[in-house]
Amino acid sequence: IDDCMSMSGDVNQDDINHFLDVEIAEQKKNGIVSVPSIVINGKPMKGPVNSWSIFFSLCSDFLGDAPEVCSRCSYGFTNDLATCVGTGGDIVEPAAPKKKKRHHGRNFFITFLILGTIGGAGFWYYKKHQDNQNNIIADYMPFMSSNDGV
Repeated sequence: IDDCMSMSGDVNQDDINHFLDVEIAEQKKNGIVSVPSIVINGKPMKGPVNSWSIFFSLCSDFLGDAPEVCSRCSYGFTNDLATCVGTGGDIVEPAAPKKKKRHHGRNFFITFLILGTIGGAGFWYYKKHQDNQNNIIADYMPFMSSNDGV
């Protein structure tokens, strides 16, 4: 531990960190400007570091024919890259979900039934109160008959 500490710049003195100098020299040699970096065939990969970008960088670095898995698992053919690559490109996409059956006729009938019931109840209520109003008017204002001689 003491040797490692003394090679890393020492904790008691301001010395050169030999391990850090070696890492910086390797980064400069490989053209690495950010960490973490991925080096493919001696070239640092540019762009985001995620499974899709690494997969495409690997596949695009083949000078001749790329493996079949590169074309089978390319973006757009599958959403699950890890499973596709793990099976060598032999992946069966899940079946599309079945569409729900639409019951437009049933929905129309139920709506018509509810509106008809409300309309019928409203008409019955109107007729009932109209008859009551006619009876009240008849009690207070009797109609004149033709026998009164007026």
